[in-house]
Amino acid sequence: MTSKPETVLKQIERLENQEHSEIFLEFYDCLTEDQDSTPRNASTYLKILRMFSIGIGSKKLEEVTKEDVVGFLDEKKKDPEIDPEKKWQRTWNDYLARLIGFYKWLANKDS
Repeated sequence: MTSKPETVLKQIERLENQEHSEIFLEFYDCLTEDQDSTPRNASTYLKILRMFSIGIGSKKLEEVTKEDVVGFLDEKKKDPEIDPEKKWQRTWNDYLARLIGFYKWLANKDS
């Protein structure tokens, strides 16, 4: 899942849901400026958030439910015949951890 941060930022700017785009770009700025995250780490967050945004469509980020998140994550599951070692679980857990990190930031960004 490697892409140049500039490419990922352009993809975020072109999201259909501009509200998501604005919040994700604010989050990116926070990661890279306030939390000293590397551009690569911050762009990985954005790649996952971009896929999530596409998955939830026009739904407001504040209205996302546990079912929405689990539904998005479960799309990453693979059939045991394709992935007998269940390597998809690492992706599932990584995406979950990044979504939790984003939502913690979102809940506290104005405090």
